[in-house]
Amino acid sequence: MQLDPLISLAFAMHENPGVYALLLGSGVSRSAGIFTGWEVVIDLARKLAALHDEDPEGNPAAWYLGKYGEEPRYDELLRQVGKTRAERSQLLRSYFEPSDDDRAEGRKLPREAHRAIARLAAAGYVRLILTTNFDPLIEIAVQEAGVSPDLITTEDALKGMRPLPHSGCTVVKLHGDYRDARIKNTADELAKYSKAKNVFLDRVLDEFGLVVCGWSAAYDVALCQALMRSPSRRYTTYWTVYAERVDEQAKKIVEQRNAVLVYIQDADSFFSGLADRIEALDAFRRPHPLSTESAVATAKKFLEDPERNRIKLEDLVTDEVEAVRKYATSPEFPMLPREPDGLAEAWKQQLQKYEASAERLLHILATVSWYDKGENSHLFTRALERLAEAPLQAGNEALLNLRLYPALLAIYGSGIASVAAPTPRRFAHLHAILAAPAARVEDRPGPVLKEMTPQYVLNYDLTKKLYGKDLFLPPNEHLFNMLRGPLRRYLSQDTDYAHAFSTFEFIFSLVYVDTFRSAVDAGGAFVWAQAAQEAWLQVVSEVARKQQQCDLLKTGLFGGSPQRFKESLGRYQENLRSEAGRWRKFGPIPLLVEWYEQAEADRSRS
Repeated sequence: MQLDPLISLAFAMHENPGVYALLLGSGVSRSAGIFTGWEVVIDLARKLAALHDEDPEGNPAAWYLGKYGEEPRYDELLRQVGKTRAERSQLLRSYFEPSDDDRAEGRKLPREAHRAIARLAAAGYVRLILTTNFDPLIEIAVQEAGVSPDLITTEDALKGMRPLPHSGCTVVKLHGDYRDARIKNTADELAKYSKAKNVFLDRVLDEFGLVVCGWSAAYDVALCQALMRSPSRRYTTYWTVYAERVDEQAKKIVEQRNAVLVYIQDADSFFSGLADRIEALDAFRRPHPLSTESAVATAKKFLEDPERNRIKLEDLVTDEVEAVRKYATSPEFPMLPREPDGLAEAWKQQLQKYEASAERLLHILATVSWYDKGENSHLFTRALERLAEAPLQAGNEALLNLRLYPALLAIYGSGIASVAAPTPRRFAHLHAILAAPAARVEDRPGPVLKEMTPQYVLNYDLTKKLYGKDLFLPPNEHLFNMLRGPLRRYLSQDTDYAHAFSTFEFIFSLVYVDTFRSAVDAGGAFVWAQAAQEAWLQVVSEVARKQQQCDLLKTGLFGGSPQRFKESLGRYQENLRSEAGRWRKFGPIPLLVEWYEQAEADRSRS
């Protein structure tokens, strides 16, 4: 089993609080609008050129070299542009301290990455932060989280620092602080560290695991040397990468330290996701994923002799369902955001906690879907009825609806595995998953399916925010991405997974409109499926050609009637036409009834 590196890191940090140090570079503060040290140098050179009434022609560093015969240095530039200490101090504040306009725009303030790191520091998971940044954002965020960090910015402070085991959190600014003109940023300054700093780094790199983020290794020669000479493999190094390419110097360090690469979108999403996962583990105290493998192996063993092990398999599924339900109804899931404007963050955190809690159950249900021949279909019905129970409760609508997320994951995970399973098991469990379950949702008895649509459970706008781009159906897209991991063992090829997902979702949609014959019956919540017409055409053609003998109707769905299936196609097609504007952005509206009639005609002629 190959775990997602982010999940491995979350487990490692959760099981070893304080053992992993962070090494942060300028990429962590990029979204806050903070200049790197070299960007400050370039801007100062540009201002100096303006004082000389000269044009640096887009290359202030080259202009400075031609003007003064030496590379631009931070300290020398400060002395030229700001003649007094007060002037220099005021000048630097403009780069690192927010103005009123900056505050209004959210610039030069702690961002999601800083706040997530602060959460980890407050919980004791991070106790040492090394940074090459000059800005104060990380220490501000840690202080706002209720922790007073030991701040080390100079050689003297390094020599007199408290022993690391005695400090709740230590922030070491390896190249200094913007408030001190002795910060390091030129090639010469970054080429060599003092003996005291090297001794400190050697100890840290030997005794701590390391999480590297936002640091390219391109210019910090002395820091690269420290990483290269460290022989320790006591704890893993995790190295975040923003793109597929790794810089040559970084590649050497990654290879020397046998580091694990973690591909990320940005520092904000990486640290927020890491903190969310660690907090979910802390709340749920979920066993290591190896126990998931053990649970899957146990389910397979029980399925080898289903008659003898029927009760044992029922107990395995029931116990896991109850564990998920117990966690999902705990105080970890408040139905109102703690902050007035914090709905999006509260919803995202609870979404991820639900996913973490349901992971092992999804693996077990997918295993039963894939291997069972129909003897244990009732397990899906019982599991979904229990997961879908949602008592009447006050709260925010988006958070209340999200309570059904574990049940929705179980429906999709089981259903996708069922339609993809080898014949003759194909479709065997769909009736138990889609038609049989009934439950009480907020004191409203009825089919589980009624409130179990992606559009009902997953708020459209909040799901769209997770991706930050235009998507056809954000809730469905998120389910597609989330379920890829649990189903990879059975659908290793991405094309096979996409086909199975689209096939199930199309069948789900048709069963929905068959169950609720009108928009009024369904509460106006018809299901939409992803626009994968190849998978749809296959389902339609198979029913039209084989009639009652097709696998789908033999499950009991649509009452086993080809005519009822055709009527559902017509209602669903009309529903798509009613939303033609949105649909046509992604392709033509499928001719579902026409497909059916053409396949039926071909069957008659043959």
